[in-house]
Amino acid sequence: MRIRTRSEAGGFTVIEILVCLFVLSIVVICAAGVQLQSSRLSRHSAQFSHAAVLAGELAERIRMRSRLQSGAAGATASAHGIHVDLDIQAASVAADPDQSVDCHSADCSLAEMEQFELQDWQRRVAEVLPGARALVCGDASPWSETARRYEWGCSLAADGNAPLLVKLGWRSPLDSAAATAAAPAPSLVLPVD
Repeated sequence: MRIRTRSEAGGFTVIEILVCLFVLSIVVICAAGVQLQSSRLSRHSAQFSHAAVLAGELAERIRMRSRLQSGAAGATASAHGIHVDLDIQAASVAADPDQSVDCHSADCSLAEMEQFELQDWQRRVAEVLPGARALVCGDASPWSETARRYEWGCSLAADGNAPLLVKLGWRSPLDSAAATAAAPAPSLVLPVD
């Protein structure tokens, strides 16, 4: 019977184990990074879906208001002729209780109903879109080629016309820390008509 020497014995050296642990830790760190990015993309996608629904609701309210006003004598038939002064930010959504309208417990006029629906819309925007801002205005050129993004400013075309747009921006989970500190640019621009 032959006795094995130390050099012939099977097993791993300390260096082999350390190299294996190093490679394994790199794999775990990469997998965690992929999982984190996947979670951010999922949250951004959910926010964008909510934003599209909310912007669509607001655009439809403006279209309906346009139709109601076009039925009245002397009113314009186009959404461009309706004055829409809406520029909200999440910080201003918590409305003054004296200014809020509750049409659940009392009869409301058409103007009060519009205000009530807008307050409800603002509340829902603030719930699902952090740092949200919404703007409805006529804008002939919402996209800035130099900044490579949508802009909040509103401008008319040379002929004085511009499509009525709903602009909606919020802080996305994909934004960098510097972008999160600044006011968010519009992420979604939806034409009203």
